[in-house]
Order: sequence, then structure tokens, then C-alpha cells
Amino acid sequence: MTDLKQALEEVYRDCQNLGWDGYGAPPVTLKTLIKAKEFLAALPINRTKNLEFSAEPSGDISFDWWDRANCQIGLGIDALGRITYASRFDSARVRGTEIFNITEGIPPQITMILDRFYSKDGV
Repeated sequence: MTDLKQALEEVYRDCQNLGWDGYGAPPVTLKTLIKAKEFLAALPINRTKNLEFSAEPSGDISFDWWDRANCQIGLGIDALGRITYASRFDSARVRGTEIFNITEGIPPQITMILDRFYSKDGV
């Protein structure tokens, strides 16, 4: 988990200034980093395989799970804990918005999607 926290901090360091993307993107804020760390801490360790992070042009931090071309999850979290997500499992697609609160844990819809991802082909 330490490597994942370091990866989150690297995204923050690389994207904490206005225009980090060369096109005027807002910075990733410390509050967004904190919320992303809370979300990561709430994830069961067995739901972090194949997990990568990046910044979104909106200033959100993106959590991305990739198994193969037809099985993917991408979710972005902002400073308020708003999660915008999209997933693809072969031809099925699910997308939406949820609110993450550390006291309530991972939203059930996100848990369901992660469970489906990790049950797929033994990921």
C-alpha cells in the first residue's frame, strides 16, 4: 500500500500547478490528494491489483484499473469526495456519480463494480 500512496503523492506533485497539462488545467489540490488517500485507504488490499493513478484535466485524481482491452474501470475523485466513474466489461458499460465519505466507506455501486472486475478471469 505504501507504493500506492507514493504514486498518489507523485501525481499531486506533478500536477499541483495551474496548467500542469499544458492546456490550462486546474491544479490537483491538497484537499483532492487527501480525499484520494482516504479512498485508497478504504479499498480492500485485494482491490488494488492493476491499479494506476493519474490526474484529470478537471483537477480530480483518477483511479484506473486495467485488466485487458475489454475490462476497465476509471474513476475520478475530487476534493469533496465526488466520484465520477465509468466501467466496461466486454460490451456492458456502467457509469455514474457517487459520493465518498470516509465514515461510510466505499459506495456500494463502486464496490459492486470492483467485485465484478476482480471476479473476471481471476484478476
